[in-house]
Amino acid sequence: RPLARDVFGAMAEQAACRCLAAAAVRHIRTIPGPRPQASWAAKVDYLFPMIEKLHQCFPRYKQFLANVDHNDLKKPHVFMNDDAQAKLGEFYLCCALKLHPEKVEECGRDNPKLLALMKETADNDVEPFLQAMREFVADYDPDLHKQLEDSTVWNDVDEKHFWAENFRFAAPQPWSTLVQAQEAKGWTCKGNKCPGEEEVELADPDAAVAAYTTWLEASGMPVKGDVLGAMQQNGLLLGGPQPYSRPGQEEEDEPAPPTKAQEWTP
Repeated sequence: RPLARDVFGAMAEQAACRCLAAAAVRHIRTIPGPRPQASWAAKVDYLFPMIEKLHQCFPRYKQFLANVDHNDLKKPHVFMNDDAQAKLGEFYLCCALKLHPEKVEECGRDNPKLLALMKETADNDVEPFLQAMREFVADYDPDLHKQLEDSTVWNDVDEKHFWAENFRFAAPQPWSTLVQAQEAKGWTCKGNKCPGEEEVELADPDAAVAAYTTWLEASGMPVKGDVLGAMQQNGLLLGGPQPYSRPGQEEEDEPAPPTKAQEWTP
């Protein structure tokens, strides 16, 4: 991933600022009890197993869209043509096979029972799942996604730099509050000396927690980008921003479905 030289140059003159970021993370580590959790992580626990089960059915939905004739909507008592209706039925049947194989087997060749099961699967499983995916990616920000991806190089090179940069662009308001609180006590971010995060006394510990939790929420953007890309590719979501693609990713014919969330931990 490319390094932002201008950012590196600026941060090289702000070693104290990097130490402040590291001290904030150290504070999070020492808080008794469980660490803060991102709200998007709980949603992933539901979405990703469903994606793993149903991703082989998604191309059938795209086939359904390819057979939809919007002129049909202008005809009285017609919602979709027979070909489109058949493809949509194949999609829901595929979902029923993935989610309720034992029920499909019980239906056997009983078409009315199969149709009832397909409707039940659509109403109770598929449509709520698709709506949950749409809500999950509703706040996706491709620019923030790119910044998060680009900054990961620092996690192995200079962890203090990593945290200072991430707080700066992913949690600007609470980070600014923390810096201002430190400066009010005569401490400045603009020094080139780092006393060590152990020696930095946080002037506003609540702002440090807020910076971390805000960043934690933002850290889900790469996951949301992967989900959004899979939805757009298969017609499950029309429109929306173009997901950020890592260099070389656009050359892949079809990305594999996500199987677990990308977690960021201090």
